[in-house]
Amino acid sequence: MCYQSGVTERGGMYLIPTAGKEEWDTIQNYVYTSFANKNYVDVPFYWLQCDTFITSLGLCDAVTPGQYYLCWLGRSNNTHPLVKKVEIMN
Repeated sequence: MCYQSGVTERGGMYLIPTAGKEEWDTIQNYVYTSFANKNYVDVPFYWLQCDTFITSLGLCDAVTPGQYYLCWLGRSNNTHPLVKKVEIMN
């Protein structure tokens, strides 16, 4: 993952399985209710104070094969929070 950040507190990165989403439900509502019901995989993610992009490699041992929505949670001073790239490696 390559990202840029303007805060030092812990952020959150979550994978929410797409399986179970009803066709009539909105993605926003499905993600919100899945998160509230703890139907997600927590991916370790920490913000670092920086002005340049940071590349980090994280293990996803708890992730089973499938399709997911990526949910990124964090607070910022809005100077430059940005996830530039997420790459899945085998």
